[in-house]
Amino acid sequence: MDIIRLDKAQLHFGDQPLLDGVDLRVSAGQRIGLLGRNGAGKSTLLKVIAGTIALDGGERWQRPGTRIARLLQELPDDAHCSVGEYVAGGLAESGELLARYERLLAALAAGEETDLAELERVQHALEAADGWQLQQRVEATLTRLELNGTAQLASLSGGWRRRAALARALVGEPDLLLLDEPTNHLDIPSQEILQAVLARFEGTIILVTHDRYLVNRLANQIWEIEEGQLLVYKGNYEDYVRFRSGEEALLETEAPAGDLDWVEEYTPPPAGKREQRDLAHRRYVLSNALEDAEFRLQLLSLQQEKAAAGGQETRAAELALEIAGVERELAGLNEELERIIAIE
Repeated sequence: MDIIRLDKAQLHFGDQPLLDGVDLRVSAGQRIGLLGRNGAGKSTLLKVIAGTIALDGGERWQRPGTRIARLLQELPDDAHCSVGEYVAGGLAESGELLARYERLLAALAAGEETDLAELERVQHALEAADGWQLQQRVEATLTRLELNGTAQLASLSGGWRRRAALARALVGEPDLLLLDEPTNHLDIPSQEILQAVLARFEGTIILVTHDRYLVNRLANQIWEIEEGQLLVYKGNYEDYVRFRSGEEALLETEAPAGDLDWVEEYTPPPAGKREQRDLAHRRYVLSNALEDAEFRLQLLSLQQEKAAAGGQETRAAELALEIAGVERELAGLNEELERIIAIE
């Protein structure tokens, strides 16, 4: 069952086409990893799907009643509210009532002057909106993400505010969850909680991330946005790498079905050895980032050769700049990996 459709979608940024006649379908139960080079339009496509950016041409359709929630790259900066109030805000009007009720109760408990008539009015409004059941949902979501609802949001580190933002997105039980770099700012335990929560999420997910392990674990379909076009691949990230490698004839021999030994298996050290575990996970992430960068370098090199052979000098020059950037990225990744290996 489709919940979102784009038909012949057109969107431009200046002279650059971000979407050039794109057709796409988002169906219930899909878990989509959205890939593409920096600047290709991944975050913009998420906004189009969410309906927060209008198309220049084509049509966007959303199934009536579909609930969409987004986890943005930016951290929440609500300076004067508790974590519980912020998470409750994911419930729209009912959430605002819950947040107001919690503030009034907190003021009353602290001995501050409180408008009791306002407290009674909010309480009646919550009862009419089945607010107490929603309050239980907020508390359950806080517990799942190990958040303290009474803590002030402004006092939290970036990683904890990221957890709070995820809780706010999940509390409304969306049909479609849009995630833009969800592992940013998260430490290893928070990443593990994120993976567990998303693995249990029953709705549709569209995920933009540089964490290939997360994409590989969650996705059952890969979308790649490239030069205004959307390419769709069935399977997870390992399947995508295998297909693209064969498509570009980059591998001399194709690995047998199910043999994915170029994607490292990550097994963390025993619990309690936090420093060792963090190093092992970082080494794992770097190893996969290196493979991903090497793969992109090979693709870009092939594309540059084709552009040069076809007389597309401007495109070849642009690709040369991208190649130089990936080469610098590879050098940095190798340097960090060597440091971690030396420590281990």
